[in-house]
Amino acid sequence: AYAIEGQRERAEQSLTAALAAGPEHAPALLLRARELAGKRDLDGALKLVDGVIARNAQDADALLLKGELQWARGEQEPAMQTFRQAVAAQPANVEVHSALIDRHFAKRDLEAAKTQLAELQKVRPRHPRTTYFEARLAAQTGDLKGAVERTERLLKVM
Repeated sequence: AYAIEGQRERAEQSLTAALAAGPEHAPALLLRARELAGKRDLDGALKLVDGVIARNAQDADALLLKGELQWARGEQEPAMQTFRQAVAAQPANVEVHSALIDRHFAKRDLEAAKTQLAELQKVRPRHPRTTYFEARLAAQTGDLKGAVERTERLLKVM
């Protein structure tokens, strides 16, 4: 909360206190890893995340962050595998599906994006992010009418 308000020093103090009280508290470790990544210490961030995953291999948040760090390091294929592990760990988590779909779009692999979107549609068919990806895929495959319809549906939700 302090970080959102721009109070970086208080945010750092709170995070340090949380880690002192519970040095293996996964959410605090992941927050510290994000902080390190923000400072371009990807190796340090990855080390923290790997520690969280070592204690709980099904931690979708840790797997998601690991995939993001791998992607940032240019390790695309390992990142894709890590995102798939995150989806397997928490199939109804929109964020992990989104990470994978976004990377498929980044790689211009529309078939893989379509396949992953179908998986997201099974578990979260009415989620706004699902609708967003439907619109994006429609636009990128030339279905402009479908893209407009989905975008209008999305705007009604918001």
